[in-house]
Amino acid sequence: MYAIVNIAGQQFKVAKDQHLFVHRLQGDEGASIEFD
Repeated sequence: MYAIVNIAGQQFKVAKDQHLFVHRLQGDEGASIEFD
């Protein structure tokens, strides 16, 4: 199963436990971010 998410103005196809590289997102390099 997958989902289409909109992050920082871009759409991504993601699956559970997938790692994703996103441009223009504030935070420390290598840090984890959770989306609900």
